[in-house]
Amino acid sequence: MNPNDPTEILAIIDWQSVELMPLFQNAGVPPFLQYDGMEGEGIELPKCPDTSAMDPATKEHTRALWTSETLVAYYRKMTKIRNPALYRAMQFQNTPTFDALLFPRNILVDGESVYLWKVANELKPVWSSVPGFRDDGSTPFPIEFSAEELKEIDRDLEMTNRGLEYMSTVEEHAELDLWAEKGMVSHDKYDDVKKALREAKEMALKRFATTEEEKKVLVEGWPFDD
Repeated sequence: MNPNDPTEILAIIDWQSVELMPLFQNAGVPPFLQYDGMEGEGIELPKCPDTSAMDPATKEHTRALWTSETLVAYYRKMTKIRNPALYRAMQFQNTPTFDALLFPRNILVDGESVYLWKVANELKPVWSSVPGFRDDGSTPFPIEFSAEELKEIDRDLEMTNRGLEYMSTVEEHAELDLWAEKGMVSHDKYDDVKKALREAKEMALKRFATTEEEKKVLVEGWPFDD
């Protein structure tokens, strides 16, 4: 920084681990304002809850949540006034167009079925409002799905959701965070987790595999065996 004016940045000398991305992917509420719970999208202040009939613990939690929601609403309102471009980028994150840009990055995690369902059911209806195509109005939606393909997409999404629900069941049963970095398990829990995962495999075979072919596919694809 300028030694004569500490508010002036002259250069940035350490770019290690700096992530450069479009504004619409980098916009959002600062981490220190984030909280556990549903985050509002607009600038309307949340209504102060009536906590008169609540027990002390519930009252404290409710008031803390309301305070966090209020701070986020104020931040959004301040951003809209002082930095309209950033606020528009934040609002853009709540559109199907943003989802269409976001999901390809996560396709190996969320699965192809989720992306295809969103393209077919959310992006196509709003295609004419997508920036770049909104003005000319002559570019048709580039992907067409047959009735059978749409049914298959719906079936795949249903199976994906069932799989995710089962993963949550396995997590609870094995006390394992399947989304943790590298799926690491502490040494003292290793044997217990292996036992729980073997039991989870048997549960999956009974719950999802109705034919010998399905059993074979599940066994071959089960990721937790030695």
